[in-house]
Amino acid sequence: MNRLIKILLLLTTWACQNSKSEIQGVWYATNPSAPDRHYFEAHITDTGFVVVNDVTLSYAATYEMYEDTLIQNVRDIYNDFRIYSTVKFMVKVTPDSMKLVNASNPDLSSKWTRISNLEPFDFFAADSLDQFAIELKNRYKKNYLEIYKPQSIEGNLKDFDVYWIDKK
Repeated sequence: MNRLIKILLLLTTWACQNSKSEIQGVWYATNPSAPDRHYFEAHITDTGFVVVNDVTLSYAATYEMYEDTLIQNVRDIYNDFRIYSTVKFMVKVTPDSMKLVNASNPDLSSKWTRISNLEPFDFFAADSLDQFAIELKNRYKKNYLEIYKPQSIEGNLKDFDVYWIDKK
């Protein structure tokens, strides 16, 4: 019986790690719901799920992945990274896209496109955000401003600079 339990535990751990590798990388949100919405990017490593947008770090979470279910433990970035919320999503992943559907409220969902050949930024180990901010600004222009053409591109870029460049 103990041997069977060990085998099942190993298989469960392997399946969890295998599912995690499907979503690791950098993704940007592709379903703008309002003309004034922000550009969102998810940087997903084997342990962290960090979402940034054009004017702030949106949230940081640790996560577990079980087949098509993602459980995020959202961390308080201002209070010792304590867990303040747990959210469960149903996930559908293809090589280039990902859809997250909130398990508690299926009307809430998001669609993401993978950014190829880009490693996720490790926010927890970084000493500086300078280079990250420059690269994020370029992706923001390419993946959002040039596609959705908001009313004030210059205003959007100024807001970006205020948060990511000036504040550091």
